[in-house]
Amino acid sequence: MDEEIARFLDPYERHEIEEYADATFQPDKFYCLDGGFASSLQQFYDKDVDNDPLWSCRALKSDPEAVIKTHAAFVEAGANIITTNSYQGHHELFRKHIQDFADPIFGPHLLLEQSVDLVDEAIIRATNCGRNADRLVAGSVGPYGACQGDGSEYTGSYIKTMTRDKLCEWHKDRIKRLTFNNPVTIIAAETLPSFVEALAILDALKDFKGVRCWISFQCRDEATTAYGEPIEEAFRELASHPDFLKVKAVGVNCVKPNEVSSLLTKLNSVNNWRQWPKTEFYRKVPYVVYPNGGEDWDAVKKCWIGNNQDIISHVKEWMILGANAIGGCCRVGPRLVKEIKEEIIKNTFEVQKIRLEQSRKDRRPIDQWSYYEKKLKKPSYDEQKKRNAATKEFFRDGCEDGDASALVTAQIEAMMAQENKDIYEAIKKIEFREKIINDHNKEEDLNNDQEIDVDDIGN
Repeated sequence: MDEEIARFLDPYERHEIEEYADATFQPDKFYCLDGGFASSLQQFYDKDVDNDPLWSCRALKSDPEAVIKTHAAFVEAGANIITTNSYQGHHELFRKHIQDFADPIFGPHLLLEQSVDLVDEAIIRATNCGRNADRLVAGSVGPYGACQGDGSEYTGSYIKTMTRDKLCEWHKDRIKRLTFNNPVTIIAAETLPSFVEALAILDALKDFKGVRCWISFQCRDEATTAYGEPIEEAFRELASHPDFLKVKAVGVNCVKPNEVSSLLTKLNSVNNWRQWPKTEFYRKVPYVVYPNGGEDWDAVKKCWIGNNQDIISHVKEWMILGANAIGGCCRVGPRLVKEIKEEIIKNTFEVQKIRLEQSRKDRRPIDQWSYYEKKLKKPSYDEQKKRNAATKEFFRDGCEDGDASALVTAQIEAMMAQENKDIYEAIKKIEFREKIINDHNKEEDLNNDQEIDVDDIGN
């Protein structure tokens, strides 16, 4: 039994642990995202997608092989992050438009879980191995409007009638299915028309310990979200959320390539330490960018109209502005993703050098003495208790099972016990010292009184 436990805990003996050990989204790395899944699916799928109320999600049930082949095409093109085919997926929608579930109760929920398995299968087929630091899986969580089939994800009109709480509840099961049985690396909350829905998704993440996400907005122009909010305001609202640390990147998607640079520049005006003076060592949040091909979606005719725009010529500029993950959305296929990957590789060294020079020039001045004085000052007992509780919650949130390990819990409790002991001993020392001083003072007072009495007798 001891040998079995040792093997279970040893990552070198458990290949599935070793395989996933480094498969996390790193904010300081450059990634190439995949492209538009639905438009690329048509190469392997013989049914109409654009006029389907489930869009590409129907293929999860009707032709999973086509889904795998589409994912594999992006892996072979060099994409580091593959997104699940779940953008327009919701159990209510599946139950309404798919009639042949063997189990109509659980089947729609399990279909979303299957979207993760199909990505993993595609990665294995294309690379002969699974996820690792350079091959991650993002769980696509599209907006409420996408599942209405009326194009409202491009206007955000439903924000007027759907409250933040309702949106939170509506998204919860989707997030659960993408992080439950075979968890994705990161949740891709994408094409969001308003920060209200972004905040609702962050609210939902409170129930899913250890889950991280990126937030990507759909924008109507070079300055505002699809719902008409200034993009700077959207970032401020996000950054003010108590669970903002769960957001690994912020950005835009399904926007025209020519609009991206302006949007990133506006985000930079609020994504810096000057705008958050109370946050010590503020670190710029990286951007995720995946524009469409430049055309416009006609929600009435269910087709794309307009002309394509160049993406490749903008990649370096986006990287300099802070984009760490770049790919494509609608009408961007594997061929173009391959070119994006090549452009990212070509410019990585130069961009890192430019960013380093920028960071040195824009470094936050720190009063070192005040900083160390503040850090060395011992907090009150209540404040230390709060810090220990926050530390414990941080470890609990970081654990895959949503609970702090026994070892971590014991360490924190030991820290608290030691802290309590130190405080108790310090108080006792002070009390003992004060007692000695008081006793000494009483003795002196008594001696003085006796001397006064003797003098009185003599007189």
